[in-house]
Amino acid sequence: MKYDSFVVPSCQDCEALGIKDSIVKPNVVFFGETISEAVKDRAVHMVAQSTGILVLGTSLATYSAFRWVNLWQHKAGQC
Repeated sequence: MKYDSFVVPSCQDCEALGIKDSIVKPNVVFFGETISEAVKDRAVHMVAQSTGILVLGTSLATYSAFRWVNLWQHKAGQC
């Protein structure tokens, strides 16, 4: 596969604001990135209110994913 012709789409909202050379990025956390404080606070609240937790699409090798399982286990008294 040749990647030299692959074009990353620019962000239309940024272009409308006059920001050049921006790219579209999905609303996900890539390996090596950190989650925002707002996302972390919301997740802590949601785990605290939950009766269970289901984590999909992760190896749990990153702390961002592991912390929610760990927090729920302590909340549920399973540690």
